[in-house]
Amino acid sequence: LTKNEEGKRENAWKIYSADFVTADDGTGVVHIAPAFGEDDLKLGNLHNVPVIQHVATDGTMKPEVLDFAGLSVKPKAANSGDHQKTDIEVIKWLAHNGALYEKLKIIHPYPHCWRCDSPLLNYATTAWFVRVTQFKDRMVEINKTVNWLPVEIGEGRFGKWLENARDWNVSRSRYWGTPLPIWRNEKGDDIEVIGSAHDLKKKLDTRGNKYVVMRHGESESNILGVIDRSNEKKYPLTEKGKQQVKDSVERLKKSMEERGLKVSHIYTSDIERTLETTAIATEILGVSKDKISHDTRLREINCGELEGKQWNDYQNYFKTAEERLHKALPGGESNADVKKRVAEFLYEVDAKHENELILIVTHGLPLHLTHEIAAGKTNRDMLRKGWEDVTEETGVHHWLDFVPLPHNEDYEFDLHRPYIDAVTWKNEKGELMKRVPEVFDVWYDSGSMPYAQNHYPFENPHEFLKNAKNKGVFPADFIAEGLDQTRGWFYTLTVLASALFDTPAFKNVVVNGLVLAEDGKKMSKSLNNFPPLIPTIEKYSADALRFLLANSQAVHAEDVKFSEKNLDEVNKKVFMRLSNVVSFYEMYKGIEASKFEEPKSANILDKWILARLNQLISTTTESLEKYDLAKAARPIAEFIDDISTWYVRRSRERFKNDDKDAVETTGYVLY
Repeated sequence: LTKNEEGKRENAWKIYSADFVTADDGTGVVHIAPAFGEDDLKLGNLHNVPVIQHVATDGTMKPEVLDFAGLSVKPKAANSGDHQKTDIEVIKWLAHNGALYEKLKIIHPYPHCWRCDSPLLNYATTAWFVRVTQFKDRMVEINKTVNWLPVEIGEGRFGKWLENARDWNVSRSRYWGTPLPIWRNEKGDDIEVIGSAHDLKKKLDTRGNKYVVMRHGESESNILGVIDRSNEKKYPLTEKGKQQVKDSVERLKKSMEERGLKVSHIYTSDIERTLETTAIATEILGVSKDKISHDTRLREINCGELEGKQWNDYQNYFKTAEERLHKALPGGESNADVKKRVAEFLYEVDAKHENELILIVTHGLPLHLTHEIAAGKTNRDMLRKGWEDVTEETGVHHWLDFVPLPHNEDYEFDLHRPYIDAVTWKNEKGELMKRVPEVFDVWYDSGSMPYAQNHYPFENPHEFLKNAKNKGVFPADFIAEGLDQTRGWFYTLTVLASALFDTPAFKNVVVNGLVLAEDGKKMSKSLNNFPPLIPTIEKYSADALRFLLANSQAVHAEDVKFSEKNLDEVNKKVFMRLSNVVSFYEMYKGIEASKFEEPKSANILDKWILARLNQLISTTTESLEKYDLAKAARPIAEFIDDISTWYVRRSRERFKNDDKDAVETTGYVLY
């Protein structure tokens, strides 16, 4: 026992009453292990019972359990019977020490992993919580403004869940997941929560270096449009290029003087045009030659077999933006390769210097990429933003806001473990601040979806919220998910939207039931109890499948047995029947293009089908506005039956006699 628990020893090994134990199930007596069960811990705390955690988090007995130290409580094995090996060792020990009262085999339920079917162990542990109980009454009120379909889910299952909501454990002791952005000192009395990548960058700016990146001046290779990244053939700066460099460096010098800075070190590519540029800059800025370093990682892209050819050949080599970024030239490298080597250079240089201003002289593409690297952009980010490898003007220079960020092996900004765990800093007292090891419950990620997908509040803050000034995208007009999400996505969306904005996250929600196999069981790959999707769609059409589901109780939160027979019926009675009407119309419509204007026919059949059409439009529109999909879909099937088996069948003679009203009415209705 720990010192804190030692004083509680006298309360252990006693009998206490608890309302979660009944005589209806088993003997009415259970053993309590406060370190391994929620009810156990509550009862233990109530009676001041010590918390003895004799099993480590890896599932093995701790060293203080002398006779079983190191044994796995539930050994992992293919044969589930082997899970009881340690149990047998305990029984043997009891028998050997005269403490075995009786040995029986009792079958009882035990929690298992639903994926791998391994036995699970419960532990009492510390965790991070959102204090949902503080605003749960407000959540109940907010939920009443949401249109639930079916309504009884919102009022009943979900509403009752909100009424009884407890504080939400948002942390998990796992490796994979979104890390909690919480740093604290060793004593735990100083906690910092980081709210953005921008805030994190400020914490990481510990070395104080500043950077200017410059492209060489115009060279003869630029005039000729020749690809040159070697020193085999010299392409010196033109007179214009030399002047570009002088003008640019003079502007830089003035900017530095205004900031009270001086260049302490220059890093340059080792190609003729960058070396000439560096020489001019060195003279103007007064940097000594021993403070100049050459680095091949600052060279232009290696174009391999295209070396010495025209840059137009390079541009024409790629067909898509993705190719342009990832595809390596024959015998050369890709833009992504250049980005990685330049990033490696930047991170390495920053580690060598402290509180210095560093000038980097390079080429067009590397300069362009330094900004993406400093922003921590992944290759995927760059493509999403429409990145292109456009080069900067010759002789231009930029101040670069670079701070080493947590990154993966490709030097892409990565906030996941293990990269984020390496991020530390000192607080005002000089104490080391380290990130807490937990990650978020994945449902926290799901509940954050509206903000994450719009990168709110870091982007589009004014276009995000719906208000009197703009249409906005939040709250959502409509969402749909399965019934099981009442405790998942629906709940976490509601918690975060209520806490952050005092609003629902969605105005309307369609709660789906499960689509089961024809035998009533859950569809499963292992059971193979469903027809293959793609061949089924190819046979009956995706529209038929959509219509079957929209017209079923699945959109009213009820489970539905999928039947290929029912799908065949929908295809024949709805889509094939409609297709036949279209074919019939095509046969008689003539060659003139129809304007599809509402006809003014006096024929009773035409008046009737137009009245039915208006009735359909009214019912469907009204139902869709209420998000009642089944009520919107059902009249469509009934109407198609009417136009096919009643209107067209009784108008056949009119069509044969070239009745213009019949043709125009049919065309208008189909349109």
